[in-house]
Amino acid sequence: MRLKKDDVIVFYGDSVTDTCRFVNPVDYGFGSGYALMVDAHINTNFKDLNVKMYNKGISGNRTKDLVERVNNDVIALNPNYVFILIGVNDAWRRFDSNDPTSVEQFIKNYKTFLDAIKKEVPKAQIVLLTPFTLPSTDWVLELKDDLNEKIEAVINLAKEYNLPLIRLHEILPEYGKKITPNMVSADGVHPTLVGHAIIADLIVKYLLSD
Repeated sequence: MRLKKDDVIVFYGDSVTDTCRFVNPVDYGFGSGYALMVDAHINTNFKDLNVKMYNKGISGNRTKDLVERVNNDVIALNPNYVFILIGVNDAWRRFDSNDPTSVEQFIKNYKTFLDAIKKEVPKAQIVLLTPFTLPSTDWVLELKDDLNEKIEAVINLAKEYNLPLIRLHEILPEYGKKITPNMVSADGVHPTLVGHAIIADLIVKYLLSD
């Protein structure tokens, strides 16, 4: 098992990670999605490990936002593990706000916060998760080409930095084929409870594997 006593885990990303945690941060600091589920599983079944987890997802964030807050929301927490899921808003803002993020800028931003974490917290194991959409609604098809560039960039960054990669862009649509896309994500971007459970299961399996 990878997890050790007193490990610190940070989940870093956008609304998929956030899941409305700011509505009631005192009682629901983990939000209502996969971060909550991972914390509940680990700190129920492995309570003696005293693992500390932080949900640092913020709705609407892009890679440029993760650059701006990496010091306070990741490095200052001195984590052992950092799970990063970001990218859909870098594609989405092209279409809803006419504010695109080129793939070159996406890569530059991503490398900036990766390099900062690796330099300041060399012990941290960084795990990348690919952004994704599901064909639950027609409008998400507009994002496909732009997002595919970002997905490919994340895959290549994982190779370049020799980091573990969880391929959500492949795994979640496969589940969608089995149980319908709407059951995994009603709007094609934000997971349902089923979708969050799938993501949580993948993270737990990673943490508990050898």
